[in-house]
Amino acid sequence: MTLPATCWEDAYRTQVEAAIELRAENAELRATLDLLMAADERAVDAWRAAHPGTALVLPDRAALVVWLLGQNAALRVVAVEVCAVARVWATVWGDKLSAESLERFAELERQILNEPQPSGRAL
Repeated sequence: MTLPATCWEDAYRTQVEAAIELRAENAELRATLDLLMAADERAVDAWRAAHPGTALVLPDRAALVVWLLGQNAALRVVAVEVCAVARVWATVWGDKLSAESLERFAELERQILNEPQPSGRAL
């Protein structure tokens, strides 16, 4: 028994469509993996720069994430301190832009304090 040509054509078309969808999904997954690998490389490079003599060391993933979270927290503290100092400077010097400067630095400080912090849930 031979199937009609339209059955074969339909089956072929279905397989081609499935292959196209799988290629698109594969491309999306590849792009995500590329982003992840690039982020890992940047994180390892930053860790190595902060730890002299570790050019050939690949840090443990959990230790790297903990270190990055600590760096993020420290930078947030410094950013808030810079905003506070800038507000004091604008107040002390009382320049003609002081009211605008004070508001700009106060808003920046609020944004820093209110932005979501990394959770570290991947550990």
